[in-house]
Amino acid sequence: MTLDRELLVILGNTNSPDGKNLSDDAISRIESASEYILRNPNLFIVTTGGFGGYFNISNIAHGALLRESLLKSELNGGTVLPHIHSVGTVQDALGVLRLIRERKVQPKLLTIITNGYHSKRVEYIFSRLLPFVTLKVISDERNGTQKQKKHEIKRLKNATWSIPIFANIGEEIEGAPARLHEEVKHYDNLSYLALAAAFLTIWLFSQNAVGSFQFGLEQLGVATVMLLVLPFVLSVIFFLIYLRLAGTAASARRSLEAISFLTGQPSLSSGVNLFGEKIPNILRLAVGAMIAAWLITWATLFVPTPIPPSPTSPQSAPAPSRQPSPHPAPDQAVCAVSPAAPAGKSAR
Repeated sequence: MTLDRELLVILGNTNSPDGKNLSDDAISRIESASEYILRNPNLFIVTTGGFGGYFNISNIAHGALLRESLLKSELNGGTVLPHIHSVGTVQDALGVLRLIRERKVQPKLLTIITNGYHSKRVEYIFSRLLPFVTLKVISDERNGTQKQKKHEIKRLKNATWSIPIFANIGEEIEGAPARLHEEVKHYDNLSYLALAAAFLTIWLFSQNAVGSFQFGLEQLGVATVMLLVLPFVLSVIFFLIYLRLAGTAASARRSLEAISFLTGQPSLSSGVNLFGEKIPNILRLAVGAMIAAWLITWATLFVPTPIPPSPTSPQSAPAPSRQPSPHPAPDQAVCAVSPAAPAGKSAR
C-alpha cells in the first residue's frame, strides 16, 4: 500500500494506568480527527504512542488504544494503518518519517491532529524532520493548564537541542552514522578540554587568592586585582564553551539515536561518550560550585580587615598616680620615734 493520498496523524497523549480510559486531551484529538475525516474521507490515518511512565503504564500501547477508540467511532472513510510505536513528539515525527520511507511514496499532504497548547512544538519538530512534505497542523481550542503551558514553553526552547542537527535526516541515512559517530567523539573531547581549562583557571585563582589574603584590599595593586579577576572571567568563558560543545555533541548523539529508531537497528551511539550521560552533569555542578566558591572568596576581599591596636610607646605612657601609702616613710618613722636631743649636747 503506497501513501499516494493525504496522511492524517493523530498524536498520542495519556491514558489511565489500566488502559481503559483515555485522557480528555486524547479524546479531544480523536473527536477532532473524526470531524476531519467526515470532510476528507480519502486519506490514510495513523495514531502514535507506545509505553512510558509519564503517559502509559498499561500493557497496551497508547497508539493502539487511540486506534481502537477511533475505530469505534463512526468513520465514513479513510484507511486506518497500524499505530506508530513512539515515545514523545520527536519519535512521533521519526515514526511518520519511517512510515514514509517504508512506503517509498511521499504523501500529498501530512496533517497532524493535536491540542492547541502542543501545536507550536509539533509544527516546529515535524517541519524540521520532514521538510520535504507539505505540513498542516490542526489543533483544538484546548489551550491546556498553566502547568502544561509552562511545560510546552520549556520543551519548545529545548527542541533545538533535542531534534537532529540536520533537517533532511530521511535523505542522509547512508554514511551518516559513521560521520556522526566521529562528530560526537570530536565535540565530546573538545568539551572536556574546555572543562579542564575552566578547572585550571579556577585553581590558578585559588593560588593567587591565598597570597592576597595576607594584605588588605587597599594594599593590592591593579596588577594583583587583575590577576584575581582574569581567572574568573576565563573560567566562565571556558565553561560557556563547554556547554556549547557538549550541546553539539548531544545533538549529534540524538541524531544517531534517531537513525537507530528509523532503521530499527541497535543504537550506534552506545559507548561514544566515555563518561556516560550523567557524569557531564556532575561536572557541570562541580564547576558551578567552584565558580560559586570563587565568588564567595572574591567577596571576602571586600570585607574590611580589623586593624589590631599598635603597642603604646614608653614616652606616651601615662605617669602612675601617687596614692598615699598606708605605711609612713622610713625618715618619718625615725623622726617619730627618736627623742629630741637635749640642748647644748650634740647627738652621737
